[in-house]
Amino acid sequence: MLGTVYWNEAAEPKNVSLDRLLYDIRRDDAADGLIFDAVTESDILENPETEAILSLDALTSPYSKLERKMQIMLQVMERSSGTDKPVNMQLSKPFKNRGVANVAAIFELSDGQTISIYFHNPDSQPSKLAPKGEMISWKWLLNKKDITIVVAPEHGEDLNVREVARRVMKLAEKNSAAFQRANARRAERMQKIADMKSESGSLEKELSDAQATLAALETSLSDAKIKLSDSETALKAANEKVEEGRSKLEAEKKAFEEERARQEAEKEAARKAAEEAEAERKAAEEAAAKVNESPNDAAPAPASDEKPQTSLSENEVPPSPVDETAVPMMDPQELSKPSSKRVDIMPEPASSTEGGDPQWDADKAVLQQVIDGTHPQMDDPALSDILTQIYGRWEGDEQKTAVVNQAIDAWANYALKVTENLV
Repeated sequence: MLGTVYWNEAAEPKNVSLDRLLYDIRRDDAADGLIFDAVTESDILENPETEAILSLDALTSPYSKLERKMQIMLQVMERSSGTDKPVNMQLSKPFKNRGVANVAAIFELSDGQTISIYFHNPDSQPSKLAPKGEMISWKWLLNKKDITIVVAPEHGEDLNVREVARRVMKLAEKNSAAFQRANARRAERMQKIADMKSESGSLEKELSDAQATLAALETSLSDAKIKLSDSETALKAANEKVEEGRSKLEAEKKAFEEERARQEAEKEAARKAAEEAEAERKAAEEAAAKVNESPNDAAPAPASDEKPQTSLSENEVPPSPVDETAVPMMDPQELSKPSSKRVDIMPEPASSTEGGDPQWDADKAVLQQVIDGTHPQMDDPALSDILTQIYGRWEGDEQKTAVVNQAIDAWANYALKVTENLV
């Protein structure tokens, strides 16, 4: 803790060397480093102890007197200094400290140090500066370090500015080398701080740009999520329609398979019926042949209510027995009519050219239409009945049944293609 220091006429401290005094000041300031940190007007006005900055019209007169005194102080400092010279002096704006109006004089030295003097007006109205009020120094700073106690032996009284100037300049010159070393490092630190602030500003700009980009991406992501949701809804509806179509197609396919199985069963039944009819026809022919082989054999006497059987001559052929199971023939023109308007019994075909078979010619025309896919009833299941009738008529004739089977296969392939189109 510094104590009061008394000075002699040579501006040297009594009972202690100047180096020791400066050492004690630095040791007292070790934690803060204020003696190596020059002061500015903004530092004074922004100090937490400064309560307000004042604008007082009454400052005109005392301000002019104070400025004259500080100019004298500047001249004394120049005369009493060595290598470290004062280069500038400025008065701060008036400010209030602890309810008292203050003005600070700041002297800037050539090595960058500052010497500051605080003045106040300790009269009955300390918050005001009267025109005739006397300004009294009450605080002295070397840079930012308060050295009032070591340069003012009589605290509270107006000091001889010439004497105080000599004392303060000696302390400043002794502190100059250490101040310059400290401020060289400080300049580096301040440059690093400035660079970091500049880099920080650049990084803040990059951060701002990144945040703007992120906001845009979030907006795009939100829009994409909405579109995705809409797409998922549309896809779900499409899948439902596909499933509905698939179910309908399966039902139609099942119905087609059932119809085809029914037609195959009818075809098989017709084939068996045709086989049985052919067997009965052959049996009848064999019976007729046996009758022709024994014409003189006695015939059984007819009943009294029956007509006697007429004997056959040698050249006569017994009439063929009527095949009641044979399927009647149908006119091809009737086959081309819709099933609702078509008759079920095929009329006898018209006589064909000499040497031909009218029934086969009519059937062949129908079969050729089916093979070519031009028959008007290609989509009508009733066509199966027509093909079954034709097959029954010509079963046993390999050449004709081959044409019938070709027509049946063509119609089956046509039905399969129709089914594939449904899929």
